Amino acid sequence: MNRHRQIPILVILALLVGGLAAFWHLRHQGPPLPPVAGHEDSAQEGHDEHDEHEGHPEEEGRIHLTLPQQREAGIRVATAQAEPLVGGTTLTGTLEGDPDLEVRLSARVQARVETLSASVGDRVVAGQVLAILDSPEVARAKADAHEAQVELDLARRNLDLRRQLARLGDESRAQSEEAGRELASALAARDAAEAVLEQSRLRGARVESLLQDGIASSQQAEEARSELRQAEAGLRRAREEVRIAEARKIREAEISRGGYRQSREVHEAEASVRRARERAAHLQEAVTLLGADTRSHGSTLTLTAPMAGIVVERAASRGEQVEAGSELFRILETSNLWLWLNLHQGDLSRVREGMEVRVEVAAVPGRVFQGRISYIAPTLDAQTRTARARVEIPNRDGALKPQMFASVQALESGREPVVTVPETALQEVEGQEVVYVARSAVEFERRVVVPGQRAQGRVEIRQGLSAGEKVAVSGAFSLKSEDLRETMGEGHAH
Repeated sequence: MNRHRQIPILVILALLVGGLAAFWHLRHQGPPLPPVAGHEDSAQEGHDEHDEHEGHPEEEGRIHLTLPQQREAGIRVATAQAEPLVGGTTLTGTLEGDPDLEVRLSARVQARVETLSASVGDRVVAGQVLAILDSPEVARAKADAHEAQVELDLARRNLDLRRQLARLGDESRAQSEEAGRELASALAARDAAEAVLEQSRLRGARVESLLQDGIASSQQAEEARSELRQAEAGLRRAREEVRIAEARKIREAEISRGGYRQSREVHEAEASVRRARERAAHLQEAVTLLGADTRSHGSTLTLTAPMAGIVVERAASRGEQVEAGSELFRILETSNLWLWLNLHQGDLSRVREGMEVRVEVAAVPGRVFQGRISYIAPTLDAQTRTARARVEIPNRDGALKPQMFASVQALESGREPVVTVPETALQEVEGQEVVYVARSAVEFERRVVVPGQRAQGRVEIRQGLSAGEKVAVSGAFSLKSEDLRETMGEGHAH
């Protein structure tokens, strides 16, 4: 073969080898493609992926994946943000009625149900009649109260009479006049005693004179002396009676002037009225406590709603005989509900009393209710190792119902900006939390981080990552799998 014919053959062979090499490259590597949709790090124009890591030994924790491989694994990157972490912990619980807004009505005496005016599900207002009961005990209580009222009326009339007599002063005048008569009688008796004494003295003097003349005997003289002594004693008694009568006269005059006697009688009548009033009030209260109307007679009592709400239970039928203490109605006001949560130990550092929460229920889709954590139990339950927390939720329109299942998100705001990434970026490798940082369009680096609080799908990164760095937020598990495979020495898949 001559030299001129050999040159075209060599050219053909070179082209053939070059075509086979290009076909192999397309078959195994694929053509250059644009960056993955949503990937915040676009590949450099004209970047030669093969040249970038050819001849460089792989380091542990470094993963190289081509853009087609990233698309196939669903890998997407995003930038770590410096922002306040608004949110908190997502919890679940069950709605219950507020016990302070619930009332249970019971029969206070043994009775028979006459009528029922409310059923389960009815909305009632305060003072609305729920039932009418008939009870002999109510009849007895009303009779006793009526008797006490009659006694009170009599005592009041007696008091009025005493006050009228006190104004007229008749009794005091009579007592004063009687004292005057006693004093006059005592003075007359004293005057008579003085006259008798004078006569006794004169007679005694004559007898003594006759005795000296020998006309009168010694016996007559002794009798005259004895009569004189008796007259002196009678005068002393008469004078004492005068003194007593004068003192009484003075006392009665003072009583009459001051109205003391009338005041005493009036005070006694006033005390009787007070006793009668207390007894009547006590018996009237007994009737009221039974739930009966004190203004009417008979044996019926009316059961009324003490507050507005919904009748959630009725435990009696018409004509039924009920015992004292038997529950008849249960009324619940649902304008404010309680939601009980069970906080695990890890939740206690993120949830506190007074924290605002967002509440959602499946029965009311698309609506978010606001609430507040009003109580956290100071101790953990011995069995579940959780602490009960109470959320108070306004429910003025009644959209929420007791026993509904609710999802709760405890909100926390007003914090300083922190580095955050989506929770999907976190992976666990050898017991450590890691993220995969994009060092270039085709290279990722495993980075150990310290996560913090989580809220609304994002997690705080306290250590190991800076704001502005790009991490894999989707398909991170594929990077973890490739990372572990390379660590075990199985090589790369390109």
